[in-house]
Amino acid sequence: VDWGLYILPYLDHGDMITAASLQHGLQALCDQARLGLFLSQLTIKARPLKSRLTADVHIARRLCPPDHLRIPARTAKAVSLLLTRLSKISRIGDRAVISSMLPWIEHSDLCIRTAAIRAVCEVAQRGDHRVTQAVLGRLRDPVARGSAMEAAVEALPQIVICADPAILAHMSALLKDLSTTVRYAALWALPSVVLKGDENAIRMVLAHADDKDHEIREVAIRSLGKLALSGNRDAITRIIGGLRDKSVYVRRAAMEYVSAATTHESCVC
Repeated sequence: VDWGLYILPYLDHGDMITAASLQHGLQALCDQARLGLFLSQLTIKARPLKSRLTADVHIARRLCPPDHLRIPARTAKAVSLLLTRLSKISRIGDRAVISSMLPWIEHSDLCIRTAAIRAVCEVAQRGDHRVTQAVLGRLRDPVARGSAMEAAVEALPQIVICADPAILAHMSALLKDLSTTVRYAALWALPSVVLKGDENAIRMVLAHADDKDHEIREVAIRSLGKLALSGNRDAITRIIGGLRDKSVYVRRAAMEYVSAATTHESCVC
């Protein structure tokens, strides 16, 4: 009988810290229980986090939950630290640990969302559908180019199967989204889920290289730079064309690619 499952739910936060310090083997169990305790203390209105964060109506505005939904700063820091530590001491593929982490990916606090993404990807096995869907969901994070979105982009290579048709279909749908923020995130993430030189991915990016929004054009140029091989003439031609773009940010992105390519050729010679 796993006594931890019966006793830990009756301990408070301080007692669980004490129990964890008494025996190293209890650390993971206590950390999971503490995460559950923190989650249970949120108000009922704060708990249906997915519908509140990922609905389209929230994409274009800064997330600022009402005071009665906010988690105290000390608790937010404690949750982030718990998530990070739990990811270091848990075995890969531990579904109980993963289940305790996933709800925090949808939390209203940006730092907690970021910590949860990084933590769960340390524990999850590649191809885990639940984790993949949760991380892909953060490409719709309401904080554009924030740390949660960045963590999601960085985590994708760890958890997805490269060039998975289902993932590419999901990216294609995001690229058709009306929200500039969502399209930006999809273009940013696309090179992380395909092989360099992938013709289909390059075509998907090229379709947005002339977008009216300069930020979309910039990230498209940067993604083309990550995807293009020497034989991908259309991609390289479009990157070079970016040197004449009216936006300084797009021109800079194109120049960085050209400079890097020139340096690489010089080193090879």
